[in-house]
Amino acid sequence: KCVWAILLVALTSAVTSAADWGSLKGRFVLDGPLPEQPKLQINKDVEFCGKHEPRSEKLVVHREDRGLANVVIWLDIKPGEKVAIHPSYDTVATMPVKLANKGCRFDPHICVLRTGQTLLIDNADQVDHNTAAGLDRNDPFNAVTPAGKSSERPRFKLAERLPAQVQCAIHPWMTGWLVVKDHPYVAVTDEHGRFEIKNLPTGEH
Repeated sequence: KCVWAILLVALTSAVTSAADWGSLKGRFVLDGPLPEQPKLQINKDVEFCGKHEPRSEKLVVHREDRGLANVVIWLDIKPGEKVAIHPSYDTVATMPVKLANKGCRFDPHICVLRTGQTLLIDNADQVDHNTAAGLDRNDPFNAVTPAGKSSERPRFKLAERLPAQVQCAIHPWMTGWLVVKDHPYVAVTDEHGRFEIKNLPTGEH
């Protein structure tokens, strides 16, 4: 499970110029009883996967400060609409993004990339894994990555409206999420529930 939020924000800059930018940051916390994070049922490659004791990531809350991890926040724009992108993002616009099979889980649990970036699927484990994503606007994929190997997916052509679930058919407890956008204005909260999106174009979004 991943959580995404709808926020209406107005960004203003302290300096008025032809191209103003602002940053958005915040924190999500859980108001309520702390949930358990149960161990997952391991029914395949038990000798290897069992020693990592993977746990459910459906709801991950910090035990001390109640920060809510894995909340996804993005700038929502209509298909075909263009948004100004700050030059600071130019250097990473075409860099590969790695989604690892590590310890019989997907790392990161929520993988974010832009159209134009290559998805590198890496398997650092000693067992084979399968990575399947049921995408909506792009071609879905379902590929086996042998132990100790890696593979690249073709660049995604279109932004996905919502996060797409990633699963491993060999190890059914393994789930993650893939967020594909045509801009860099996406954030995922850390273990303390914090996030920041830098250098957004000023205005109401």
